[in-house]
Amino acid sequence: MTKATEALKKFKYDVPTEIREDEAHLNHVIVAKATPNAKTMEFDTVAQLVMLNDESLVVVKSQLPKYGAVVMLHDGKQYKEEKAQADKEAKEKAEADKKAEDEAKKQAEDDKEKQLKAQADEIENLKKQLASKAKA
Repeated sequence: MTKATEALKKFKYDVPTEIREDEAHLNHVIVAKATPNAKTMEFDTVAQLVMLNDESLVVVKSQLPKYGAVVMLHDGKQYKEEKAQADKEAKEKAEADKKAEDEAKKQAEDDKEKQLKAQADEIENLKKQLASKAKA
């Protein structure tokens, strides 16, 4: 973005500072065309923001310079790669959380089972003690 801002200063064009989420997968290209103005002896510039998907960019990339100065503002491929990486990390985290939760449940069940077994053993011992006292 900063590179595009610097490049477009001479064309008096305000570069957008943020890319909308629904347009982030597209390649944003600014085409700035300068035409001489004989009255003011300066160049009048018209800058246009063009959003292209990857296939369209490949097709028209060689033709864009014919329309004026071209500045790549946002690369959609980079966004897609970053999003895929973030999705992969989120999926791995979710799987790790689920695995930890399952292990915690299993541990809780094992602990409960051990506690019940200990109580059953204690009851058996008490029954044996009562039975031995009753015989005596």
